[in-house]
Amino acid sequence: MATRRLVPLLVLALLMAPNASLWTSAAFARATECADAMDNDRDGFVDYPADPDCDSRIDDLERPTRVDLSLSLTDGNQYVARGELMTYTMRIKNNLTEAFVSSVRVSLSNLTYLVDPPASAEVLDSRNLRWKTMDFKAGEEKVITFTARVVDHTPNGAAVIARLTASNLSTTDMSIVSSGGNPPPALTATITDGETEVAPGGMLTYHIVVRNASAHAATNVQVSASMPIYGDFLSATDGGTWDGRNVRWRKVIIAANDSKEFVYIIGVRDGAPVGRTLLASVAVGDSEDTDATTIVARTTPPAPAPSPEPDINSLIFRMSSDRSEVLAGGTVNMTVALRNTSGKTLENLIVTAQSDPSLATVSDGMNADEIAAGEVVWRIAGLSAGDTWQGSFVLAVKPGAAHGSSLGVSAQVSGADVAGLDMHKRSDSVNIGVMRQLPQTGMALDVVALIAIAGLAAFAVRRQRKAMAQ
Repeated sequence: MATRRLVPLLVLALLMAPNASLWTSAAFARATECADAMDNDRDGFVDYPADPDCDSRIDDLERPTRVDLSLSLTDGNQYVARGELMTYTMRIKNNLTEAFVSSVRVSLSNLTYLVDPPASAEVLDSRNLRWKTMDFKAGEEKVITFTARVVDHTPNGAAVIARLTASNLSTTDMSIVSSGGNPPPALTATITDGETEVAPGGMLTYHIVVRNASAHAATNVQVSASMPIYGDFLSATDGGTWDGRNVRWRKVIIAANDSKEFVYIIGVRDGAPVGRTLLASVAVGDSEDTDATTIVARTTPPAPAPSPEPDINSLIFRMSSDRSEVLAGGTVNMTVALRNTSGKTLENLIVTAQSDPSLATVSDGMNADEIAAGEVVWRIAGLSAGDTWQGSFVLAVKPGAAHGSSLGVSAQVSGADVAGLDMHKRSDSVNIGVMRQLPQTGMALDVVALIAIAGLAAFAVRRQRKAMAQ
């Protein structure tokens, strides 16, 4: 603050010096923050003397000079390999007890380039991101992730440096390029539902914990959990999707020496035989674990069903896509269809379609009632006997999606009128292959050109013969 109070004295000295008029025009060519009739720091006070943070009208900082933000930027890796994807996590926290606005910028090393930038940022080029204004509430912390790739021909031992700048602060992250990259992470997975017994018609909540005992972050972790026989999938946390056989979480990131929990819930079928064992397993890399729960008879009679159990052929549920393969960065048109083949109206149905948000997001929900990054929901008040309902949506595949990856999309219908149906009767799934480039098909351009030239030549010969005949 002492430095700022010297500013009026300095300007006064300039005004008293020879050629003061030149200094005057230069000093006041631009209005300062404390004299521009604007609430630059949004504290409800405008300019000097109303704003207590202004020392004078020539004070060019209409906010406190104390440190206002905390910054961190990391990709979680000490070493990276050529061509490797680096997922950066940036954290910015407002340490003030009042709202704050700041510009934010990220600059990457020329040894990397952006693959999956955050949607909130302005992409200046392949290595620079900018937020012209980022608003923070008092004490608020913002966490933003983005992905970059190391250039394929980066020399061994090169330092990959990324810089985060906000307000008058900056921080950097550095990783060293190594031909071997980081060693494989030491991952272990456990699964439990916390129960030893369950009755038919009950529910089980499985908790999966994946631990990373490595000194570097584990990226692109694939978590796969099985569905016990006599069980129906109900829901999953953290973007977990049901592909008809397993519950999967894709491209998970687990920090060094940290763990992450995943949860999914199943319903035990009413007809599950007493005495049988429900086995659920989880696999993460080479680590596997299994949980066992015994099916026992109900100790109390079940609550009455809200409606009669539907006939096994009461509906037909299908999902389809307009293509089986898609380019990274392209789109896929999805269709979900439901036909009521029962003899009564099915009421209060909910149709949910899910996809892996790390591979694709919903770009157009069309007639959907609810839309999220990887989920679309329709609510059907009633579907008369014999009628067909149809919903559509568009998935946009992320430009950074890996070649050969599989985009799994699943859908299911739920509601009291269809609760008695097995899950495979009221769910469907589609797998779409992701490619970086489409295979070449059709004629080469030079062949097309030759055919065109030959056609023109034949046409000219016919015209010449016709002229000679006349």
